[in-house]
Amino acid sequence: GTFKENYFLNLGASYSTGRNCKTTLEKRIYRLNVYSSDDILDYSFDDDLRSSLPGSVRAGLSVGRKNKFVAAADYTFSAWGNAEFPGSEGYVTNSRTLSIGAEYTPDWLANYSFLKRIDYRLGMHTGNNYLLFNGSSVKETGVSLGLGIPMRRTYSKTNFFADYTRKNIPGQSFTHIENYFSFGISINMYDFWFIKRRYE
Repeated sequence: GTFKENYFLNLGASYSTGRNCKTTLEKRIYRLNVYSSDDILDYSFDDDLRSSLPGSVRAGLSVGRKNKFVAAADYTFSAWGNAEFPGSEGYVTNSRTLSIGAEYTPDWLANYSFLKRIDYRLGMHTGNNYLLFNGSSVKETGVSLGLGIPMRRTYSKTNFFADYTRKNIPGQSFTHIENYFSFGISINMYDFWFIKRRYE
């Protein structure tokens, strides 16, 4: 809803059902031989299997002031522990992710300061994904930064983001750590680009 002086509060939730699908499984076991062609020790094929993929629940909250700032939190749960497909037993578990973020625009109508019209964004996320290693889930944490650069003579913006995510993968005697960096760009084209101008 919208409150006094363009302040707002939004709440939302969604649920997606799981799905069943037909699955084909082909399994080959090889014995590697450096001096001759590889030998196939075992082969099986089954095209009459059924698999079930999980549903998920998502809930979110955002508060802010129009064209000034917004802060949001989002929680997602997927029931991968109930999934059934070849090779999944003992290797998947329920996944949970909590994401929070904020965006601030100093003055979106500033005429003389380009920097004041930029959207500045910061986000963080934590949780576990659906994979199991040695009976424990893979933990993920990360942080992201972003900028929304206004395009000239329009409300459209070019968006840049960078994300750093760290995964803790449990081992038998130690935890393996993997670091991921990602970068991206997108263009948000406002409707005015597609409105035909009329002159009288």
